[in-house]
Amino acid sequence: MRDPLTFAMNLGATARRGLAVAILSGAFLLSTGLVALVAQYLAAQHVEIDELRHELGRVTSLVERGRDLQREAEDRGRNIEALFLAGADEAAAASGLQTVVTAVAREIGLDVISSGRTASFDIEGVRMVGVKVDVTGGVSAVYAYLDTLFHRLPNADIRKISVWRQDGGNVPGREAVLVAQIEVFGALPPADSGGSEAR
Repeated sequence: MRDPLTFAMNLGATARRGLAVAILSGAFLLSTGLVALVAQYLAAQHVEIDELRHELGRVTSLVERGRDLQREAEDRGRNIEALFLAGADEAAAASGLQTVVTAVAREIGLDVISSGRTASFDIEGVRMVGVKVDVTGGVSAVYAYLDTLFHRLPNADIRKISVWRQDGGNVPGREAVLVAQIEVFGALPPADSGGSEAR
């Protein structure tokens, strides 16, 4: 078999030019085909990248939505917890309620005459624990105290308020001094509803 290079060199000038043109044309077509394949591959990769970005956006959106739902659930849980008194049992819940009621009175500037538990009761299956507090002070302080209790304990049930003038506590030209007796109740969480009765 003759060597292709030797064969090409022995061809005439016109044949050599034709062979060179054929070789160049083949190389051009081959390179053009390779460029087209590379371009097609890059285009496919670009489409795949766009799809991946789209999927990533969807996943990110789902994650964010999940976080929002978790925060909403936590908020609902806190709101539900706020409906009930804190404490391991009925006595602890009443003690916590009493602490708040007397602390608010002292913040307002009232004198706390006495405070203690009052009889618990059930309402629609929920155990209500209560405290009774007797306070004394000026008219404006007593009303400020009641207003603060309503805001500090929005889910408490203030079932009884008795107010009267303090004997010998009224001086002409000065604010009247009142005595107020208030009973405040709060609900135990359902798990604690079977707690002990008030003693």
